[in-house]
Amino acid sequence: MRVTHASQHASTPDKVVEILASEAYNLDVERHREGVIETRFEVVSRTPEHVVLRLRTSEHGRTKTGGIDRGRVLHSTTESEVDLRGRVVTWRYGTEDGSRVQLSGTLRVEQAPGGSQVVQSVNIEVSIPLIGGQIAKLIGREMEKSLPETAKALDRHLR
Repeated sequence: MRVTHASQHASTPDKVVEILASEAYNLDVERHREGVIETRFEVVSRTPEHVVLRLRTSEHGRTKTGGIDRGRVLHSTTESEVDLRGRVVTWRYGTEDGSRVQLSGTLRVEQAPGGSQVVQSVNIEVSIPLIGGQIAKLIGREMEKSLPETAKALDRHLR
């Protein structure tokens, strides 16, 4: 399943991609996700054209219906590759238990009238027989709610 969201920002594409690669923005987005306990940010590598980021997060698990399971803690890693010249962020999320839920996506920053447009795409794969499609749809609905919030976080950091 794929979820997409486009947002407009009154800033240059280069400034937007710079913020997308920043510690402050990434920690802000993670801290606002439901169920997050703690997040650590690391720059794995940086060149003038390319940045590799890693977020390690402790978060409460989810129930099969999408609720928060406060009795279970998962440790997840999100790795992001930021192409500063191409203005594309590619990311992959996974949990230490090798979860059957795989999330990945891109953020593409494009020139737009008055500034920039960011197009976010999230791919959701759930490899659970019989109910995987239903779980993917549930996750997709949650992502549809959260993507506009990440756009608001970006605007906060562009000010």
